[in-house]
Amino acid sequence: MARGVGFSLAVAAGFCAAMASVFSKLAFEEEGATLKHITCPFVAESVCPSVVLALRVGSFILLFLSNAVMWALFVRALQGCGSTVEAAVANSGSNFIFTALFGIFLFGESVSLMWWFGASLVVLGLVVIQHGVRDPESDKKL
Repeated sequence: MARGVGFSLAVAAGFCAAMASVFSKLAFEEEGATLKHITCPFVAESVCPSVVLALRVGSFILLFLSNAVMWALFVRALQGCGSTVEAAVANSGSNFIFTALFGIFLFGESVSLMWWFGASLVVLGLVVIQHGVRDPESDKKL
């Protein structure tokens, strides 16, 4: 497997982990406030609680499915990356970024300038790790 493919799988695993966070928030949020806000304007008032409950149960199931897909992708990423550190950092970094973006765009959360600075450092670290040069001689010594 090419090294870039492993990195891409690690980023995809991070995306799935972020989706698990979204589904967790939707499933366990008190009284399903976000789902009520999204759903109730489009359904009859009498069925809204049932629809919200069904969506919360669906979110709970999707939470586990997205975690299962995340782990499957992460294991493949570990096999395809140059090192386990590269896979772990790419997974964690992309999870961090995607979770923030979902929070902003789906839940209206705000993120400070300090957070963006820190996130930029995480992305910079990902770039450095992704483009790091491996010394074939050091591999032979192991």
